[in-house]
Amino acid sequence: MCGRPFLVRVSGRSIWRSESWSKAKAELDARIAKARVEAPNGRSGKLMPAWTLHDLRRSFVTHINERKLAPPHVVEAIANHVSGHLAGVTGTYNRAQYLTERREALERWGARVAALMEGTAEQGCAAEAGAIVSISPG
Repeated sequence: MCGRPFLVRVSGRSIWRSESWSKAKAELDARIAKARVEAPNGRSGKLMPAWTLHDLRRSFVTHINERKLAPPHVVEAIANHVSGHLAGVTGTYNRAQYLTERREALERWGARVAALMEGTAEQGCAAEAGAIVSISPG
């Protein structure tokens, strides 16, 4: 997470349930803005840089690769990318879905996120300390 200052937790009901992605993102943006205004840790009033839903996917792929939680071809399978390991001729013949490896990688990622939220994770850099912003349902 070095250089990436926030990991966001949304408590209460799921904002992703049956709503459109754009509506859910707008709601999450509003919650983030409110949390930042109320933040006691020096972030109060600072706006978060603009982001897109694709940034979540890119951040996941980056973090899981940086932490070596799965081999690159498994990360690509999780992200549903057809590149690198499965591009070209290899992809024509290799139809493996890597379901067990994907599940295990996602479980490791979930454990990492849970440890960050609980404050029990080993910090990779100073920027990770206090990087959790809890957002309650509005």
